[in-house]
Amino acid sequence: MEDAISGAIAVLREAFPADVRHCPLDREELRVWERKHGVVLPGPYRTFVTEIANGTDDGPPDEGGLLPLGEKTESWAVWEADC
Repeated sequence: MEDAISGAIAVLREAFPADVRHCPLDREELRVWERKHGVVLPGPYRTFVTEIANGTDDGPPDEGGLLPLGEKTESWAVWEADC
C-alpha cells in the first residue's frame, strides 16, 4: 500500500513541475487551517497540499492557476456561503 501511495505522489510531482508548484504546507499548518475553518479536508487533497504543492501556477489561466488553500479569485469576491 505504501508503495502505491509513494508511486502516486511521484506521478503527481511529475505532473506539476517544481517550477510551477507553490511550497507544500506542513501538516501542522494544515491542521491549524482546518481548525480555524471548522473543516477536515478529504485525505487525497490533504496529501496533495502537504506532499505535492499548495497551489500551482498551472491551471485555469484566467484565475491564476491552481490557487493555494483558502485563497479565492477576485471573481468570487461577492460570494458568501448560505450556511
